[in-house]
Amino acid sequence: MRSYVKASTVLSLSLLAAACEPSRSTAADSMDEPARSMSGAKNQPVLRTLREDFQEIAARDHSFGGFWVDENGQLVVATKTGEVSRETEELVHGWLRRNSRADLLPRRIEAFKVMYDYAELMGYYEKIRSSVASHRDVAGIGIDERTNSVLVNVRTEVGKSWVESQLAAQKIGAREAKVALETNGYDVQAGLQSTFATLRGGIQVTNSIVGDCSIGFLGHMTIGPNDPYPDMSRPVVTTAAHCTQSQISLVGETFGQPSSARPIGNVSRIAQVYTSCGGGYVWCRYADVALIAVRDTIPIGWATAAISTATTPPANPSYLGWRAYAGSGVTGAVLGETITRVGRTRGQTTGTVVVSCQDRQSTLLPGMWTLCAMNATATTEGGDSGGTVYIPSTVGQPTTPRAVGTLFQGGVGSTWFSSAGFVNLALGNDVYFVW
Repeated sequence: MRSYVKASTVLSLSLLAAACEPSRSTAADSMDEPARSMSGAKNQPVLRTLREDFQEIAARDHSFGGFWVDENGQLVVATKTGEVSRETEELVHGWLRRNSRADLLPRRIEAFKVMYDYAELMGYYEKIRSSVASHRDVAGIGIDERTNSVLVNVRTEVGKSWVESQLAAQKIGAREAKVALETNGYDVQAGLQSTFATLRGGIQVTNSIVGDCSIGFLGHMTIGPNDPYPDMSRPVVTTAAHCTQSQISLVGETFGQPSSARPIGNVSRIAQVYTSCGGGYVWCRYADVALIAVRDTIPIGWATAAISTATTPPANPSYLGWRAYAGSGVTGAVLGETITRVGRTRGQTTGTVVVSCQDRQSTLLPGMWTLCAMNATATTEGGDSGGTVYIPSTVGQPTTPRAVGTLFQGGVGSTWFSSAGFVNLALGNDVYFVW
């Protein structure tokens, strides 16, 4: 019997990192974003991110500066004192339990001495984003717990110089903020996974107007507002919102797989966009995601992701997983953990989470920010947008993957993604993802 997991019922929103915008190299990114209607926008987001959770811990322990998993699998807690108090340990453990990450509780905690606590870092974050968010070359702004500073990613040398001048004018030095040029370009190739008979995470979907992207999660709509169980007659899959004709207004265009000659369904929902986001952001959203309502004649693969890396479409591709994650957890990843991602162009790649929460600005719609994004060192290429991000339950035995999120941007050694809960939140919290 299949187990269905409704992300909104098992996730605390602290782990839910929203994703980032598209690759410059995909056909999906060639649209005139500023001309799009803002009619789908609402006033403001109301839920919290990882930043708010860490501030809450810092309010009780003024030494706390964040935590992560190191290369040895140990939990590392940043503190100003260089020691982890019993109260801090209890706060971190409580956070892990609330966020369906009890699997990390047995790990030993190590202390890492830092200069600033999280509340102080938030002060710099707010000051910096208010002064630089308006520049279209600013890719992302967020706190880097491991360097104990604010990280500002920029896309051009001109943008880097401008940001550095703004920081200098405010007397914010290199200790408090680091400005990094994103140099990971795209290497667009033909799709690897383009001739499958059923729908699975990571395989190609195509909009004849926009271009090729990838499937992320598979699931079903719920029966209704008072009946939160899956309606088996309403299958759905996710892809990236920037793969649709409009990132904001619902058009309802048709997607095909592997090409538009084989239609599989129509876009039924776009991630909600908000207009009151603060900090110089014009618009914001929790995830760059769209929902495709699948025609009932098209079978979908349950809890599976294509993992082929062949250079031509394989006749008999292998698949990853078929059961829900033990404990019904559909969670995000923790800084320092290893994730795997899959998409129609690059296939399967693996990397380490190196950014836990950075707001990302769209390249094609300046002023549009996706909140609290995660980044991993796995390579992503054009056409992978919308693909699946997951953590196999056991290394070498990838039969029960934990769904982590869906990807939206990246390059060589870089994948930006939305965690699973923000994907569901952005779509209205009424989807059962079958992981």
